[in-house]
Amino acid sequence: MVMGCLAPDIFAGIGINAGPALGVSTAQIGAVPSGFTATTAGNNCKNLAATNAPQFATQVAGVIWGTNDYTVAQGYGPLDAAAMRIAYGGSFTKGTTVSVPTGGSNIPYLDANGKLRTSEITVTGMGHAWPAGTGGQNSNYVDATKVNYPSFVMDFWFKNNLRVARAAAPVMKACSATVSGSTVTVNGAASGGTIASYQVTLNGPTPVNDAAAGSGASFSKAYGGRADGYYSGTVSATDSSTGLSSSACTIPQFLVGTAPALQPPAGLAVAGSTSSSITLSWNAANGATGYNVYRNGSKVNGTALTATGYTDSGLTASTSYGYQVSAVGNGGVESARSATVTGSTGSGFVCTTTTASNYSHVQAGRAHGSGGYALANGSNQNMGLNNTFYTSTLAQTSAGYYIIGSCP
Repeated sequence: MVMGCLAPDIFAGIGINAGPALGVSTAQIGAVPSGFTATTAGNNCKNLAATNAPQFATQVAGVIWGTNDYTVAQGYGPLDAAAMRIAYGGSFTKGTTVSVPTGGSNIPYLDANGKLRTSEITVTGMGHAWPAGTGGQNSNYVDATKVNYPSFVMDFWFKNNLRVARAAAPVMKACSATVSGSTVTVNGAASGGTIASYQVTLNGPTPVNDAAAGSGASFSKAYGGRADGYYSGTVSATDSSTGLSSSACTIPQFLVGTAPALQPPAGLAVAGSTSSSITLSWNAANGATGYNVYRNGSKVNGTALTATGYTDSGLTASTSYGYQVSAVGNGGVESARSATVTGSTGSGFVCTTTTASNYSHVQAGRAHGSGGYALANGSNQNMGLNNTFYTSTLAQTSAGYYIIGSCP
């Protein structure tokens, strides 16, 4: 920790193993002193760095300690990690805790840019030792039965080093597919680096998953014997020197052979509703150029919809409706309608609250008296004595129905 704080301009990453915080004495390593916090240690760290403190913006830190360490207080582990985050500055988000081989846990913290900056590893059952993993000497404060921390911390530094140049992945410039009979020819071009391979994926009646479709700046490859039907696909490129792959280039849907009968869209569902509208969604249908929506048997849209979703507005509150959807193809051909799904609008009632004496609630019709007590209308919840000295808050959740308290 001292070296990382002293020279953040030199050390892009540090690893702290069962180390007391910066600023405590030898006599204090067995217990964190009262009043000594991560802020104290973090400020000590920044003061030690002096004019090099801005370099903390690109440093990472790993911390590890054992649950059976009674030489250096275990409380220094999370305190050290928090101190480094204070030195680094900015806000941090605690990541998902993951298990550590041989027992323990690792808690990552990410900065505001989503970069992993600190790692906190607790090793179950380890005393004051260096966790060397299999092959360590297992003596002289070296534990060969626990996690291989040298391997972990090297990987942590390598993957999260913020001071090295990151090679850019290749970029797909274009991709397309042409059809001749039952043969589909896929073309693609990419830039950036040396392209070792192109991957072609075609989804359809006779799919393709070809990880060696070509190489170089561009390629063209034919795939024969494709069954009739609709296809779509993607092409991506991989750089030979970095191993990085491009984002996929999308090949739009195309037809091989004779178009199959147009099928109704699948997956029709109610995606949401209000007191006056119902929102629908469905899956795209092969060969469809648009869609029609039917409510209780009547079409509700004018021209065919191009999206795979629709919001039906102007509906009556607290009412159920049946919906179907059909696909529209070239030339205006329409498929059969899908199975019916039912959607319901909400009541449209807006909950309100009123705070008043129980007597006033009864007089206003929000409650009624019974045996000297005031009971909320609808729920019949007991509000206490029916007089001007007892005060209650009632929430009206629907017409004529009140509950004690706030709106749900």
